[in-house]
Amino acid sequence: MDDHAADGFAPLPGTNGGCPPFLFTRRATYRGAMATWDDVPGVTASSNNLPLHTTTAATARLLRRPLPFAAGGARHKVGARKVEPADWLELTGDDVAGQLAQKRRLFEDRRGDVLRALPGSAQACEELLGMVREAAAGTPSDTPMPSGVNPLEEAGSPAPEDFCLHLPDPASGELVLVAGSVCFPNRWLLADKIGRAVTAVHTPVPRYASQLGSPVDRLMQRLPAGRVMERSNWGLVDGPELYAPLGRNVEPGAERGLFERLWLRIERQTLRRLPQTGAIVFTIRTLQAPVSVLRSDPEAAALLARAIGELPPDVADYKLGSVAVKDAVLSRLAAF
Repeated sequence: MDDHAADGFAPLPGTNGGCPPFLFTRRATYRGAMATWDDVPGVTASSNNLPLHTTTAATARLLRRPLPFAAGGARHKVGARKVEPADWLELTGDDVAGQLAQKRRLFEDRRGDVLRALPGSAQACEELLGMVREAAAGTPSDTPMPSGVNPLEEAGSPAPEDFCLHLPDPASGELVLVAGSVCFPNRWLLADKIGRAVTAVHTPVPRYASQLGSPVDRLMQRLPAGRVMERSNWGLVDGPELYAPLGRNVEPGAERGLFERLWLRIERQTLRRLPQTGAIVFTIRTLQAPVSVLRSDPEAAALLARAIGELPPDVADYKLGSVAVKDAVLSRLAAF
């Protein structure tokens, strides 16, 4: 019996135990390799259960200051700032219940895609779970979990955040992504990133290596226990799906009605060192709403328009899904 069998986990069916030791899935629930949204029961693009919250409170949270695009779009910047440990996770908000429900479905139906852990990461996963339990105590999402649940799943269940754990490679000293609970990826898949150093994880990001790689590595290497650093990222996506590993790029010829389909997606990201194992945990809290909500905030609309206008072509293609989006969005934002 493997080490995970007693916890209700088993190697992927059909591998005869020969799969990578970090990939486990509930027995008889694995549905195969990544495909499209229509393959995920209960979480298709047309599902009434999608967290499409655009209430005043949700919009205010999305557009809180400082806005991630306020500095313009000409250059990538880390833009990290210190926050209180009590503000590490965001466990309340109009969209939390919907996101947690979607996580539960993904843990069941896309388990091998949203949960990964390399050998040697178990202690860090358990430590993360303990810190999430402490943060979630007394909140509406603080509900008992069945015994034997994978610690990454349990850590991800009361929090809308995604979690990525990093430990230093014994040979090189580089921080490596060793475990993760990532239910809401945007144009990437955890299985493709696990086991890679931080810079390699970000290979598809234009100009990351030249503008962000070294500053991010220094920040993570030097981060002391007890300090929480926060930054934000932004982009535009064609549709409201939170689980979007394949991306939602605008197809050629699909510009008609484009603006009405676009959503502003902002990721609140934090870095924190776990005090016992020394692992660095990277969290991603995804907030989004239709771009049309910017009508209620002309200042934010103007800042976004400026940032989009300054984006170099390669960065525009990455952040907007297509360079063609740029002109369509700018013309409409100008009217807000």
